[in-house]
Amino acid sequence: MSFFSHLECSVPCGAGPYDPRQIHHLCSCGAPLLARYDLTAARKLSKTSFAGRDGSMWRYAELMPIMSRGAERESPVSLGEGWTPLIRTRRLGKALGLDRLYVKDESLN
Repeated sequence: MSFFSHLECSVPCGAGPYDPRQIHHLCSCGAPLLARYDLTAARKLSKTSFAGRDGSMWRYAELMPIMSRGAERESPVSLGEGWTPLIRTRRLGKALGLDRLYVKDESLN
């Protein structure tokens, strides 16, 4: 099950909403499209429903822009992304005048 509902213009210009089951590159006005979700329905998910799932961003698949096909969900393409650490960079933060600066390490192990 996915709570992904539609695509809409990021401006907004009044065009749309767009069907997420069709291929769209941009809004008719040329602006990027934003994925929108049924957040009222998504609030019914409990934090415990995520426990025990893979330690990747696909743990939250219901909240990703993937369409459901009946009871089945599209299989996402994954390179093992997610669960990458935030590293505190004290010296860089100090040089930039920031008390707490973190960098997300997206390198592959």
